[in-house]
Amino acid sequence: MINSSFAYIIINIILNEIGIRILKNLNKLCLTLIYEKSILLSLCSFETNIIENDLTTNEIFIKTIKPLLYVSSKLSQALSEFYNLLVKQCATSQMKPISRRFNQQSFVYTPTKAATLVASILIEVLKDGLSFNLSANTNLTENQIEKLRLTFFICTIGFAIPMLFDKHHHPYMLMLQQFELSKTQDALFSALEWTLNLINRQSLITYNQQNTN
Repeated sequence: MINSSFAYIIINIILNEIGIRILKNLNKLCLTLIYEKSILLSLCSFETNIIENDLTTNEIFIKTIKPLLYVSSKLSQALSEFYNLLVKQCATSQMKPISRRFNQQSFVYTPTKAATLVASILIEVLKDGLSFNLSANTNLTENQIEKLRLTFFICTIGFAIPMLFDKHHHPYMLMLQQFELSKTQDALFSALEWTLNLINRQSLITYNQQNTN
């Protein structure tokens, strides 16, 4: 488990060129893991006709995928925990007490330059993830591409929630600010619109098939 002291050090050295490059490379690794996990999950659900009617071979195929999916999930979880520590450190990097009446103290949050920079880089992984689009691939049907893209969006949302809200569902205001400034919300709305269109099209196809039968 990465402790908060290590996260604090990372926040404060990230302003140098090497630190920024490392964090951006971690973003690429994160997207690669989400993509790999999405492919493996999709392979488990694709109606593949590669080995049609061969139950034994299909069973071996699924058993081969499961360990890969397990490793990919564990790596994604570890990276997610590291990102969450960075987010928490960004959110509490400059808490200043202010005096109030009756000797009560409150805190005002003023993000440091390093915290703001780290938050802006972390948000990039969400924007890129929500903007994911798989080009036409001759090895996959249109239906398989749509399933893969939908799975990718679902995995990205699962990764995004703890980066924007704590375990009590309180928002990390700095992260939400960067979410808005980077126009990541536009990517989110676009992904939701695409998903709704996909659901409507599939519902229409199902409806037509039922009426035909």
